[in-house]
Amino acid sequence: MSICHECGAVRSGTHRRGPLTVVSDPPAAYWRGVRIKLSPRQIAMLGLMAQRGDVTSLGLTLVGTGEDTNPEQLKVAISNLRRRLPEGLTIETLRGWGYGVRISDE
Repeated sequence: MSICHECGAVRSGTHRRGPLTVVSDPPAAYWRGVRIKLSPRQIAMLGLMAQRGDVTSLGLTLVGTGEDTNPEQLKVAISNLRRRLPEGLTIETLRGWGYGVRISDE
């Protein structure tokens, strides 16, 4: 899933980063070909990180939790997402800026 830089609309698609594949329609995420059980919002957040690598907190808030949320709600959403990710796939906090998806070799 991506956001149009001109109008802010969400665009659908498939995004890959190493062995991670995120499909926005229908929402699904795969790690090494195995589906990861995530909510649609978690898939949207992971998809944005799969597309860009590093994403601002604002970008993740707009895609994952909605514009009427506070930073604490985003932290909770990221924490919940981290718990569901398989080994080798992590989300790194980029202090003062946002979050990034990281893939480690096994």
